[in-house]
Amino acid sequence: MNTPALNLSHILWALGIGTAFVMWPIVGKYSQATGAWVNTIVIIGSAIGGIAFAYTSIRVQPIPTLYACLILLAAGAINGAAVYYYSMKAADPQVPTGQFIMTVIIMMVVVSPLFNYLVSGETLSAKQWVGLGTTILSVFLLAG
Repeated sequence: MNTPALNLSHILWALGIGTAFVMWPIVGKYSQATGAWVNTIVIIGSAIGGIAFAYTSIRVQPIPTLYACLILLAAGAINGAAVYYYSMKAADPQVPTGQFIMTVIIMMVVVSPLFNYLVSGETLSAKQWVGLGTTILSVFLLAG
């Protein structure tokens, strides 16, 4: 399968999104709120922000099928559980927040192509396998 290359616009969007994803757990840890409160407040804020930006787009789109809605709700429930545990770990004074967040990001890089392969059958090129291997190596370097 031929996938398009990343361009500067994609990279800048990724930088902004990555900054937002990294910012809230660090701010949450130093807010002195517990992980459960950080999670709850961030999820409420995420829903408000997501709905506010999506509303103008979704109101003119056809409603997804029931099957699509159920799959997406299940994925959302799994994501919500992950955000909960992410918040708990990021707010835990015993966890090195920066290293933990970086490890989560690296794990996303490792799991994404593997999950994409399972779902769509899209295979990795030799260059992408090397990238995957170096990402796995980086986890060991962070942990050391």
